[in-house]
Amino acid sequence: MAYDPSKPAPNTLGSSAEMRAQLTGLYDLISSASANASAALSGAIADTAQNPSSVGDLNISLSNPPQQGEVQLIIDKINELLAALRR
Repeated sequence: MAYDPSKPAPNTLGSSAEMRAQLTGLYDLISSASANASAALSGAIADTAQNPSSVGDLNISLSNPPQQGEVQLIIDKINELLAALRR
């Protein structure tokens, strides 16, 4: 039986079966809302960035002026970080 907010009626004796049905109906509503909220939260989190701790430090020394290979290392590290953030 679904929850009926009109039960028990004012100034009436309630039966145990009616109260059990009301409580069961409330439990079902709460469980359904909880499941929906969990699914919505999981969906919202699914496409967010991951912890980028897997990207290591960039340990290079730059010459003056920087060489093309050194600049390419910087570009590669930035791309690695961006890829980690997009997961």
